Amino acid sequence: MRKLSIAVVLAVVASFAFASVASAHTLRYPTAKKLATKLAVKQEQKDPVESWRIFGAERISAHEIVWVYNVDYTDGSLCDAELVVRYTVKSNGKPIAKAFFRDVHCER
Repeated sequence: MRKLSIAVVLAVVASFAFASVASAHTLRYPTAKKLATKLAVKQEQKDPVESWRIFGAERISAHEIVWVYNVDYTDGSLCDAELVVRYTVKSNGKPIAKAFFRDVHCER
């Protein structure tokens, strides 16, 4: 009976440890939103922008979230894009979140 109790306790502890490690590499919305906003502000500094907004977040997987990005430039053109935030693995094996634009469409 004692061995069974020890086995049950070890199994419970192992399941908690595995769950915390598995969720450690899940991309969270607040983290992804910060990276997406940072990329949008960086784009605003490069080009003369009248206004921009990020909306419509969609989780593609545990490692990727996609937003719709709209921007109005001062020259009158309007652009829509998908702003993707994704976990990638560096050469040293550590995950890092990166943001980039995808499917950019502009109208004049």
